[in-house]
Amino acid sequence: DDYNISKLCKVMDLKCGPQGLGRACQRLIDYGRCEYMRTQLFSSNVDQNHQSAEVKVKLCHYVDRNVTPQNALLFASYT
Repeated sequence: DDYNISKLCKVMDLKCGPQGLGRACQRLIDYGRCEYMRTQLFSSNVDQNHQSAEVKVKLCHYVDRNVTPQNALLFASYT
């Protein structure tokens, strides 16, 4: 049997439905991207002046999810 998201939600008795499951999966992927940026891309924590710096990674939602569910932006900066 082929499973699609709707069938999977029914079989697993998920109350969130297909859209909710999709959003949860997207947020989990976004979390992984934030952690990758924090631990791999900015792991040295040294700014351009070779001084120790704290890295701040934020996930921002720039439009309402009713406009598009793909509304997340990852932003990283030294503080």
